[in-house]
Amino acid sequence: MEEDKLEFFKLDTIDRKVLFWIMNNIPESIRSWVEHIVIDYKKSKSVEIDRQKLYEEIKVAMDDVEGHLEKRK
Repeated sequence: MEEDKLEFFKLDTIDRKVLFWIMNNIPESIRSWVEHIVIDYKKSKSVEIDRQKLYEEIKVAMDDVEGHLEKRK
């Protein structure tokens, strides 16, 4: 059951907000931010984040938002 947990929910509240801000304002820097956060969480919090799963979750979320915006037009 633990394996089903989304990587997104391993992030603390502030980092989730930062991720949303980056997604909305500078999406081209998401990859660098994720690389940084994966290393930081492992070193400082002993939390393993699967970077590939997190990228996939972000891509799905961004595709959902873009699809929703297209439907509104």
